[in-house]
Amino acid sequence: NRKHRARVVKPVGHVDRELFNKEKDCERDPCWGLEPTMPVRANCVYKCIDEGCFQEVYGKDPLEEGEINVHRNSQFNACFRQKAKEAMDKEEVV
Repeated sequence: NRKHRARVVKPVGHVDRELFNKEKDCERDPCWGLEPTMPVRANCVYKCIDEGCFQEVYGKDPLEEGEINVHRNSQFNACFRQKAKEAMDKEEVV
């Protein structure tokens, strides 16, 4: 019988890198060609990154053309980080 050690939790920097990479991947999403305005693109990208966080933060009030909302962007990022942390915690072996 082997004893399993808990994995080292990845640093927050890893989550931020993951968010950045996912955002770049989502920017290549086909909806970019269908939705030419920047806010609609932003909605599309946020939804691609994490639909649950998108619904929580932007679902009832998506960004409109010309709108920049730093507060909700921060809320979205915090939601993504929390979900990523929870996923990493579940991966740990006790």
